[in-house]
Amino acid sequence: MHKVLDVMVPGGECDIPVRVYQASADAPSQVLVYFHGGGFVMGSIKSHDAVCRRLAKYSQALVASVEYRLPPEDPYPAGPNDCYAAAQWVHEHATELGVRPGSFTFGVAGDSAGANLAACLTLHARSTAFPHVDFQILICPVLQSIPEPLSGSHLDFKDGPVLTVAAGIMALSIYMGDIHKHHKDPAVFPLEAEDLSGLPPALIINAKIDILRDDGVMYAQRLKEAGLEADLHEFATEHVMMLFAPKEYPDISRQSFEAIAKFMKAYATALPGS
Repeated sequence: MHKVLDVMVPGGECDIPVRVYQASADAPSQVLVYFHGGGFVMGSIKSHDAVCRRLAKYSQALVASVEYRLPPEDPYPAGPNDCYAAAQWVHEHATELGVRPGSFTFGVAGDSAGANLAACLTLHARSTAFPHVDFQILICPVLQSIPEPLSGSHLDFKDGPVLTVAAGIMALSIYMGDIHKHHKDPAVFPLEAEDLSGLPPALIINAKIDILRDDGVMYAQRLKEAGLEADLHEFATEHVMMLFAPKEYPDISRQSFEAIAKFMKAYATALPGS
């Protein structure tokens, strides 16, 4: 990395740790704000340091990794609120952080629970004064509550590997308190939104051996039905292993990061002034 910078971003209730990565001395023309996974209850900028370094290397974008608050100390909506505040701050201070002065493209990304937060942010941005989001990258995203009764990939892989239904229910319960109170709330589960029009182009990266596989498939289809661009890539790995097991899956890991970089660069060149 040319630069790795830790900053404390002012939030509504506390300061939010953000780690910024710049791969080369050339000023980036894109910003990617990344939200880590961890079932809404674990993870940090440290746990995803290697992932964000690879993202910055492959994409040559300025990558800003957000350490949002976690339950049980800080349950929903503390996490999403931190993500929104941090992303807006990064957008407003992009040039100071090292982005090329003038126009730049701005995207959000995350894995698993972090992908949920990224998708929720795009819905939030659509109806608020939040800065324009040019693209979203969702890796093994959580986009609906655990279905009752279990069906599809939730049933096929209910016992894992990596992520089980029991673990998912426990994590959501810690995150939200009462799953049933929010299980149809689009602010928590984007697949519950009746209208997905006006959202940014999406890259969805799925693991085929994953209870969340159908979430990504259904969201990609819903986005396309709304007339939006949605690229779906599926890899023969377990949950998020394309990110975290480059030694075990060297080809798949490389292909997943290359797909992200290709997607980002396509939208960078397609936008005015780029």
